[in-house]
Amino acid sequence: MAYKALYREWRPLSFNDVVEQEHVTRTLKKSVMANRIAHAYLFTGTRGTGKTSMALIFARAINCLDPKNGNPCNKCSNCTGILNHTILDVIEIDAASNNSVENIRTIREEVMYTPSVVKFKVYIIDEVHMLSPGAFNALLKTLEEPPSHIVFILATTEPHKLPATILSRCQRYDFHRITVEGINQRLNKIIGTSGVILEEKASKMIARIADGALRNAISLLDQCLALDEKTITVKDVLECAGIPNDLAMEKLALAIFEKNISKVLEITGKILMEGKSPSQLLQSILYYYRNLLICKSVTQPEEYIECTLDDLQRMKRLVSQIETNHLTYIIKELSVADALLKRISQPKTYLEVVLINITTMNLSQLEDTSLLERITSLERKVNNLKQIQVTPKELPPVVIKKEKPKEKQKSNIQKNIGSLDFSQVINVLVDDNKVDVYPYLLGSKVIINGEELQVLVTSEFNKNMILDSKDNLKTLIKAIKLVTGNQYIVHLKVETDETDTNTFEDNTLRAAKELGVTVNFED
Repeated sequence: MAYKALYREWRPLSFNDVVEQEHVTRTLKKSVMANRIAHAYLFTGTRGTGKTSMALIFARAINCLDPKNGNPCNKCSNCTGILNHTILDVIEIDAASNNSVENIRTIREEVMYTPSVVKFKVYIIDEVHMLSPGAFNALLKTLEEPPSHIVFILATTEPHKLPATILSRCQRYDFHRITVEGINQRLNKIIGTSGVILEEKASKMIARIADGALRNAISLLDQCLALDEKTITVKDVLECAGIPNDLAMEKLALAIFEKNISKVLEITGKILMEGKSPSQLLQSILYYYRNLLICKSVTQPEEYIECTLDDLQRMKRLVSQIETNHLTYIIKELSVADALLKRISQPKTYLEVVLINITTMNLSQLEDTSLLERITSLERKVNNLKQIQVTPKELPPVVIKKEKPKEKQKSNIQKNIGSLDFSQVINVLVDDNKVDVYPYLLGSKVIINGEELQVLVTSEFNKNMILDSKDNLKTLIKAIKLVTGNQYIVHLKVETDETDTNTFEDNTLRAAKELGVTVNFED
């Protein structure tokens, strides 16, 4: 026979086999025993917590010929028929690939027919949030007044995407993430039948990596068993999962603390050469600094950190030399980098820049805020400046006589020279959530000359990040046009390349803006 994956082989067959969802199993068992079967149920929760397994158990329980305390017997003809898929009255539908109105219309036509063998015809619709708006509308009437022999079980990881009209017609059950201890016990039960030894440290490492999803943990254990070793160690788990170990993270954190850039780049390069992705490495660093912060902040960190006693002692020794604001600042910077890394075309280079930045930072000169918080602060300042109105009595306008320009120099664009407040452009990009553009424009200056506009960014890195995609420059041009009303030819330069191409009128306006003075030019 073909090999069967562990998560399929160990799928729970009764409510008693389900791991750590007692608040759901208890209610469903009672409803089966009391014969109070609703027409629609909604199972929500993160992946791998047992939503589909629970739906199949419930479908067998309500159709079982000899239920045991609300559990299906799994021996009668109805239970065995549902298990081996010979009874077609329990239908599983993947809404991700069957999300059209036509698919739901087919269900509406089928529900009018009574089940062929069992008492209830059950429709299990997985990933129901993927249905189109039209499909939801088609399902609504059937869900509101279904025939008495129909039971709908909707499963989703994103219940907030479901219309309120659907939510209000279902009994909702939220599945919790499974604890490390619960996953650990299940893994030991599975490994006990294989003849392979699973080290306690390795088992807890699998449970930690699974992040509350039992299916992820069982799949990782299955992958470790494929190594065909008599004993599964922490090293085997890390190798299969593709993440760096805590010892490497400790060396990297120590190099950052000692401001040793060469060591930081060496460790980073070695980890990436082992096949780890920049995203995995960044998340591992972030998680390790989270553990360091907990060691620094609480008296009993072992209650919140899943690691060995030796690893915990080493973390305590390391954080004894580091200030709390140092840790919190790095965590905030890494969190912002993690959000941006997914949209960067060269993630390795960006990761190295981020690590160099947190290695060389001087906390005495930096605010204890992340990049997003500084952007929010800038946006707040821009909005406050917009509300300031200076009356002529407070600041009388300065009148400057100037010569009339030559006829050929007159144009709408020339009249706007020096009138661009670049903070308004950044504000537009922030409002539109253009994270690929605005972080690299902070602190930039502008020079306008005729129909051309130069943006002087603060570093070569910022310039390259904006020019990384043609769409970024188009986005910037659109934002400038929205603020000024003019279509400029935009050039990006580093601030050191600035050339004095401003006119007398331009320089005067720029200086007057900084002083808050209104300037009128008389012909």
